[in-house]
Amino acid sequence: AHPDRKLVVVRPFTIVGPGIPDRMALGSFIKQMRAIRSQGGKGKIVMGNIAIQRDFLSIKDAMHIYWKLLHAEE
Repeated sequence: AHPDRKLVVVRPFTIVGPGIPDRMALGSFIKQMRAIRSQGGKGKIVMGNIAIQRDFLSIKDAMHIYWKLLHAEE
C-alpha cells in the first residue's frame, strides 16, 4: 500500500432518498400513496410484515458522512 493512501471501509444499511426503488418497503409505500392521491384519496396501503425493525439513513446524511470520512485526518 502506498503510504499516502488510506483505506476507508463503510457498511451502510438502508439508505433512502429520492428514487428509492419500488421493491423496497419505503419505495412501495410512496408508490402506493401516490396512486391513492391520484384516485382522490381512495384506496389503502398494502404492507408485509410490519413487525420487522430497520435502521434507515437518508442519502444526504450518508453523503455527508462519506465526505467527512474521505477527508478526515488520521
